[in-house]
Amino acid sequence: MKTAKELWQYVSKMGLKPLPKTSVSQWADDYRMLSQGLSAEPGRWKTSRAPYQKDIMDEFSSNALSEDNHKILEEYFEKRKRWKNLFIEESLDNLSFNYAE
Repeated sequence: MKTAKELWQYVSKMGLKPLPKTSVSQWADDYRMLSQGLSAEPGRWKTSRAPYQKDIMDEFSSNALSEDNHKILEEYFEKRKRWKNLFIEESLDNLSFNYAE
C-alpha cells in the first residue's frame, strides 16, 4: 500500500484523468470485486448473474432518475430504514444486564 505522500507525488507527476463515461453496470463489470468472506460468489462482479439489477444500476448513470424509479428507490430505502429500526428496538428490548457485585 502506498503512503499518502507517495500517492500525492504520483498524482502530481502523472496528473488525474477523468474516468471514461460508462454506465454503472459496465463500471461494476470492469472494477467491482466481491470479498471472500462476505459474498456467496467471491471474485469479479458479473451483472449477468443479477440481470434484474442492471436497469436500476444504469438509472444512476443517467442525468436524472425517472420519476417512477425515484419513487421505487425512495420506498425501498424507507422500508429498509423501518426494518432496521424495528430490529434495533427489538434487540434492545431483549437485552438484559447482569451487574457483577
